[in-house]
Amino acid sequence: MQDEESYIEKLKKDEVEFLQLQFTDIIGSVKSLTIPKNRFEDVIYNGVMFDGSSIVGYKEIENSDMKAVPELSSYTILTNENYAGKTVRFMCKIFNPDGTRFEGDPRYILEKQVERLTKENKTYYIGPELEYFIFKQDEDGEPTIEPSDYGGYFDKEPLDRSFTVKQEIIKKLEGLNYYPEASHHEVAYGQHEIDVKYSDAITMADRIIMIKSVVKETANEYGYYATFMPKPIKGVNGNGMHVHQSIFSGDENLFYRESNKYGLSDYAMHYLGGILRNVRDASLVLASTVNSYKRLIPVMRHQFILHGRTETGVPL
Repeated sequence: MQDEESYIEKLKKDEVEFLQLQFTDIIGSVKSLTIPKNRFEDVIYNGVMFDGSSIVGYKEIENSDMKAVPELSSYTILTNENYAGKTVRFMCKIFNPDGTRFEGDPRYILEKQVERLTKENKTYYIGPELEYFIFKQDEDGEPTIEPSDYGGYFDKEPLDRSFTVKQEIIKKLEGLNYYPEASHHEVAYGQHEIDVKYSDAITMADRIIMIKSVVKETANEYGYYATFMPKPIKGVNGNGMHVHQSIFSGDENLFYRESNKYGLSDYAMHYLGGILRNVRDASLVLASTVNSYKRLIPVMRHQFILHGRTETGVPL
């Protein structure tokens, strides 16, 4: 209980007024519950019950009780200036009524795989490149499909009219200690990318959720609408997320071998083969919506199971 006590004191010291408890459903949609200050201690110690039958991929209505328990290490002070008071985000662990972890919780699925590597003294790192569109809003503040600008790949202002928006996104991510490495205009009109320094897989999975929120909230502050939708407009480049991956044992990169012409070890080649062997099944989760399928068509990208050294139009 020492951790719980220290975080309760931290909430008081940081003068936090609200908690946002967050988790994702099986297709990656973020769910959120706001907790007022008078319930901080109860929620930190005991979590909060919710209806699992209303969450995609969770429970049937006949047995729907579930519990969300804050993952204390995910403590993050949110940057949205429009909030009514200082707010902290916790990602949550999801439990069944009998106290066991829920097997369908995406974060738990990742935790179990990371735990397998940890037992072998290995650490799995990922570094994402997130693509998104920025669209204009109409006079009622509703999103349109008119892009924020008509720039192209690596274009700058004045063609890139969202330049200031991206600078603000970088500043907010730096304030969260997320270490953004670069941001630039992508190929399509109104399309952009943000690259973030690698971290261990669970930390980065939590950060990706926050990065998407920061991008959307910042765009809205400037009168725009941001979306990470895979294929917002027919016939136009879609959004993806390249994920750079590595596995280390201590300071040793297990994917690297100097004598190989590609610099890849046997371990890395087996890793690549494992992903390619299971990529069809993984696509059920990674490309889980009809809109995802619209991006996986001939002439576009990633419709074939193969790998390449420099070609970005392949899965690996």
